[in-house]
Amino acid sequence: MAKKTNRKGSYSASKKTVSSESHSTDGKKVVWCFDMIDRSGKFAFDLEREEFQHKEFMQKMVDYSSMTWSEVKRQTHDNGKSKHHFLS
Repeated sequence: MAKKTNRKGSYSASKKTVSSESHSTDGKKVVWCFDMIDRSGKFAFDLEREEFQHKEFMQKMVDYSSMTWSEVKRQTHDNGKSKHHFLS
């Protein structure tokens, strides 16, 4: 007769665990990925567009990549409003 084994606590690759704890990225550095970059529309990354200031854009990306998300969130305009917000 086969010996019973206790499977409680064993790992199964088919099961995913979701933590209920919140996770903050505020202390993490900004990292850029370009796989979903906007290529059309008002805010498109298009080097052919005359009004697209790609040098200024790239400099800002380099500057942000040395910051944490907390530092980015703290940036404000002259009137005290946040510089950063989500776009639909």
